[in-house]
Amino acid sequence: MARFWSPSARPGTVDRLAVRRLILAAALAALGAPPIPALARQATPDAAAMEEDPELAKARRTVERFLTLLERNPRPGTSLDRVYAFHAERGELAALVERLRTRTEANPNDAAAPAVLGLIESRRGNDAAAVAALRTAVDRAPDDPDPRARLAEALTVAGRPA
Repeated sequence: MARFWSPSARPGTVDRLAVRRLILAAALAALGAPPIPALARQATPDAAAMEEDPELAKARRTVERFLTLLERNPRPGTSLDRVYAFHAERGELAALVERLRTRTEANPNDAAAPAVLGLIESRRGNDAAAVAALRTAVDRAPDDPDPRARLAEALTVAGRPA
């Protein structure tokens, strides 16, 4: 989903007025009308306004610490809850999943990334992706019982035998 920004929009929300302006500008352009500078100016943020709110930056750093803890010990609990809630509230779950997927593919020895990915996908209700990620974690850490336990839980939720 495209993101639209305006000074009046709260973080993680879509500014309906900015969307309307963008649609109007696109419609006028499609009709061959010359661009209206005021519409273009309001649809794009300036660099100073794009800086992240200090409170949001602090919350993001805290969540990154929770993600580090979750990678050290990938299991349901406070760390997973905080990481998931932060990204879900801001509509950033897809970006987090993609980041974990990329890391999983880039490092074939990393068992933490697919384990965390499996937990996130399971929380999202995407059982097939959760099972696939947890199978990868089990393959990469065959002596660790935690990925096996999470895989058994995911298979049970998905309605498949463990």
